[in-house]
Amino acid sequence: MLAEIERHVQQPPALVVEILSDATRTRDLTVKRDLYEANGVRWYLISDPEEGRSSLLRLGTMGRYESLPSADRQEIDLCPDCRLSVDLGTP
Repeated sequence: MLAEIERHVQQPPALVVEILSDATRTRDLTVKRDLYEANGVRWYLISDPEEGRSSLLRLGTMGRYESLPSADRQEIDLCPDCRLSVDLGTP
């Protein structure tokens, strides 16, 4: 039984990418956002194909998501040795 427990995720992911749809839009922007925030997911990327835009949120020091200034490209740190460049110009 212990071997099974050890295989489970031990920490939150550094990044969650959400692609909005009409069916889940409200839930994704409220319930799921709150869930990710409460569990310490550092980066939340929301892509809205209908609106043609993407938003990148970062978990701030107070444990709440903060919007980053609009830019076509953002650099995010996933771990000490891993950086990701995200193009926010198109969803």
